[in-house]
Amino acid sequence: MSRKKLILLLSIAVIVAVFNFWQAPPPYPKFDPSDKLPSYTQSSFKQYVDDTYQWLMDNRHFQTSNKNEELALVMPKEWHPEKSNGQAVLLVHGLGDSPYSFVDVAEHLVSKGYLVRTILLPGHSSRPADLALPDYRDWQAVVEHHVQLLQAKQLDVWLGGYSTGANLVTSYASTDEKIQGLLLFAPAFKPINPLTGLAKFAKYIVNWGTYRQENNYLRYNSFAMGGVDKYHESTVWVNETLASKLYSKPVFMILSEADGTIDSEYAYQQFSQRMPNNDSHLVWLGEMERADSRSTTYSMRLPDLRVTTGSHMAMLYSPDNAEYGQNPKQILCLSKDKALCKSEEVWFAERGYQDANKVSARTSYNPHFSDSMLLMDGVMTRNAD
Repeated sequence: MSRKKLILLLSIAVIVAVFNFWQAPPPYPKFDPSDKLPSYTQSSFKQYVDDTYQWLMDNRHFQTSNKNEELALVMPKEWHPEKSNGQAVLLVHGLGDSPYSFVDVAEHLVSKGYLVRTILLPGHSSRPADLALPDYRDWQAVVEHHVQLLQAKQLDVWLGGYSTGANLVTSYASTDEKIQGLLLFAPAFKPINPLTGLAKFAKYIVNWGTYRQENNYLRYNSFAMGGVDKYHESTVWVNETLASKLYSKPVFMILSEADGTIDSEYAYQQFSQRMPNNDSHLVWLGEMERADSRSTTYSMRLPDLRVTTGSHMAMLYSPDNAEYGQNPKQILCLSKDKALCKSEEVWFAERGYQDANKVSARTSYNPHFSDSMLLMDGVMTRNAD
């Protein structure tokens, strides 16, 4: 990096620090980190789940009075198929999120005969301040360890990831030829916001990238600067990986054209140019037909459903999902007056795409979920053949 660019980045980091200094978060427990991270290297998945449960019970900033119900939603989990096909899928969530993000995908996969596990990235599902605790190596290591636990069961393993989790599994898969292929949901290879790279400097002088009201028991709304830096590090690793060699195994990728978090066009280009397997397939949620013949486009202009666009998270959830589906408990209101989302007709879009004349919430489900899963099945089944 040139000296001029370094000075510019540091100057911007100082501005960010000053801005955050004057808007320091209030002294609530969620803004203070836990004493230590939970262990993730247990010799069995059951012990990992049990230990994680106890650690979260002791350290989580709970939002409801029903602690067990909250933990049941955000804990790592295992699904056993009625009839095994000899394969397993390990699913890794994104920054600030929880294993719940894969609940619908996991239930679909287990119905097809896969043993499915979700894991918890250290620093998640407890309190937002805990994002500052892990080193990036902790995120790499938890993926590696749980792949090895599945491989020890003599199962063929697929890796799936959402956003930052997609970066982690893509980087890992390039080092392990035994991985059968990848299932990538909104892979965060490149962010929309170029300032995320500043986190590696800013984390030394400011604790928070953003802090907001914590009103979603499934994920964080606030982001410690250390967590943003670890996300940025994941982009460095995955892009070095993709630049160094082609990924030749089958890949299922799903992207939202209107994604306000990651650069979907860049992710599409990586799929088209660096992931050449003929069995791979990409689902594009938007209006643009893609040139790659291994792709399918589904429109997200669905006025009958009051859907204007997709979003960064929409592809993960089925219309029937109780929390985020067509009739969600979690309405991610985009209007300045949040009360309007409870009293008016709500339309769904990505942040920044809402119509000023409509009350809008973030699109939180995929109207094409079933068709998307069928295309994912095709990628995985052709590979088995």
